[in-house]
Amino acid sequence: MTPVGELVRYVVLARLARGPTPVEEIEALVRAAVERTGRKFDWRIWPQLLAREIAIENDVARLTERDRFLAAIGLKAMGSYIEKLGIDPDMMKMRVGMKSNMWREPATR
Repeated sequence: MTPVGELVRYVVLARLARGPTPVEEIEALVRAAVERTGRKFDWRIWPQLLAREIAIENDVARLTERDRFLAAIGLKAMGSYIEKLGIDPDMMKMRVGMKSNMWREPATR
């Protein structure tokens, strides 16, 4: 997978680790992430990149049971990997046309 593809996976998994969200919000996050890299990438393929990890029902995306657990333990390692590829994962801690801060790390216990 390309570095931008890994970033897209990271962005979606990080958001969905906090709970289900409308597909429109995910699309806004993914589009902003791809545009911020300055690289060419078709951001609209995000559902195919995460076909095994997410379920979309009634325009709401959520992690599958298995992948909710994996996202909780793997996001930090995934962020480190993206950083090694030359993309700063912290650049995505921003607002994308939403009223609330959408980029918080998932709660860990």
